[in-house]
Amino acid sequence: MGKTWKRADEPVTAVSTIMGMGAHANDSNKVIYITRHGQVHWSEDGAKTWHAKQLPAEAGDGYCAAIV
Repeated sequence: MGKTWKRADEPVTAVSTIMGMGAHANDSNKVIYITRHGQVHWSEDGAKTWHAKQLPAEAGDGYCAAIV
């Protein structure tokens, strides 16, 4: 198990613990994760490139994310 796994988040740095990760139901190239402190990273090309946004401080901690 896991012999063909590879790290998908190398070009990004999470500033806190990753709390949730999700994949698009119909497009496996789209993935997303969120950190405890509201840092959101997503990819739409199978983790080749990543985008990042920080949730506003008043949003509080992040625990789950979805990509549609």
